[in-house]
Amino acid sequence: MKENQIESVQALRGLAALAVMFFHYRWILNLDTPGLGDQLFGLGAVGVDLFFIISGFVITLSIKRTQPKQISTVIFIKKRAIRLLPAYYVLLLITFLFSGAMSTFHYPEKVRNLLSALTFTPYDAAHAPFYVDASGMYGIRWTLNYEIYFYLITAVSLFFRKNWLVLYGFFACSLVALPLFAGFTPTLNVSGYNFGSAHVNLMTNPIIWQFLAGVTIGLLYPYLKNTPAKWSFPLLFLAIAAAVWGMYFNGYNNHGIDSAGAFLTLLFLAVVICDRYLARYTPRFLVYLGKISYSLYLLHTMLNTALDGRIDKLGISYGWPRFILYSVFAILLAHFSYKYIEQWFSRKLSSGKTTTSHAKPA
Repeated sequence: MKENQIESVQALRGLAALAVMFFHYRWILNLDTPGLGDQLFGLGAVGVDLFFIISGFVITLSIKRTQPKQISTVIFIKKRAIRLLPAYYVLLLITFLFSGAMSTFHYPEKVRNLLSALTFTPYDAAHAPFYVDASGMYGIRWTLNYEIYFYLITAVSLFFRKNWLVLYGFFACSLVALPLFAGFTPTLNVSGYNFGSAHVNLMTNPIIWQFLAGVTIGLLYPYLKNTPAKWSFPLLFLAIAAAVWGMYFNGYNNHGIDSAGAFLTLLFLAVVICDRYLARYTPRFLVYLGKISYSLYLLHTMLNTALDGRIDKLGISYGWPRFILYSVFAILLAHFSYKYIEQWFSRKLSSGKTTTSHAKPA
């Protein structure tokens, strides 16, 4: 079954995008009612963790029948590049123009941040798990650094007949063996290890376990998708209850498989297993939101800079009116970005071939 037929995955992707967007817009509510935005949407940041799990799952479904050979690697990289890069660079250019444009080059730190955004490279070894200025221009890209790293390792694994064994083996070395060899105590916390290099720190950061959780679910999916309702629905209710208990009431609401990631992995597993029962009840809006979630993820923080001063002139107050306006405008822009940037470039660069949809970052 192709990923775009698993509507619950698209819906979860849409919910993850909404969660991240609301998290970044919570300040609008806080300015009107202190603490309200944090109380309602403070957990939204973990939408990133859900994105990582979905990414591992979807990539697994898209390539598990791929034969090991060089052409498979080339095709995989091409598809990922077509899917990720055009929209990213177009929206990065727009963000650059709204963030001071040429004045950026007067500040060394902003120049370094811009170069990092252009090349998907981390540079701040002490700022785990981001390793970039997450509050700077296009700080949202920190998740794409992990995404692209994961894709590159996956692409290399396609050279081998036992590609999944190679993939697991590589990450076992980078996430466990290398830290042990360097004298660190293994951890699942996204504070990670400080090797003194932002690149090595990113490559060994335990947040990557969430990609592997998605890969594992993807490999198990053919055996789990026909689970009877008498088993799948109790698992779904248990997963929802566990997520509420863990993330809302017991403080497991940080990035990482040792925190929110564990509950989100269980929830994602349960939703995927129940998809054939849930599909008929899945709101079409959420499914479509899942399709445009990459554009929504990329552009929503830009509006914090682009809209704020202009909205002041319209007399729209902080609080729910402005929060709703920001959210609706972001979704509309994401729709047009998906239609006229993502899909347009996909058609032009794919030479008429259909590309496999895949998970968006956070």
